[in-house]
Amino acid sequence: MALVTPIGIAVPAFDATRDQVFSFTVQGGDQVVGNIFTVIDNNTSEIVYQKTVESYVYKQTLPAYTLSNGGYYAFYFQTININGDVSYKSGNITFRTFTQPTLVFTNIPSTDIIESGSYSFICEYNQSEGELLNTLYFYLY
Repeated sequence: MALVTPIGIAVPAFDATRDQVFSFTVQGGDQVVGNIFTVIDNNTSEIVYQKTVESYVYKQTLPAYTLSNGGYYAFYFQTININGDVSYKSGNITFRTFTQPTLVFTNIPSTDIIESGSYSFICEYNQSEGELLNTLYFYLY
């Protein structure tokens, strides 16, 4: 058999002050006994993080505070077989990092009691990097 190029799995935008798990998959080929995870700055193409692990698990965790919020990055994986051979890079997958937004209800009565079966809530959304809110669902009980 031979090494096959891994396939990275996309991640949604996340807050860089928290750990983030990145993963990949492979189809066929040699048994994967390790992988190399690389993150690059998508604007400059400079490597900002790289780690090699010996593991049968197809993922790595990027530690909190490794990247900066407001950044535009890309990642790729390479796999390693039992002979130490390294595969070709997976395709670059881009992602963004954003500060966690805040959402504040602005019209809750001072008593915190809603005395009606229906109520129109008003809330304020803020996000430091100016990322717009696409969809928001409320499930109130």
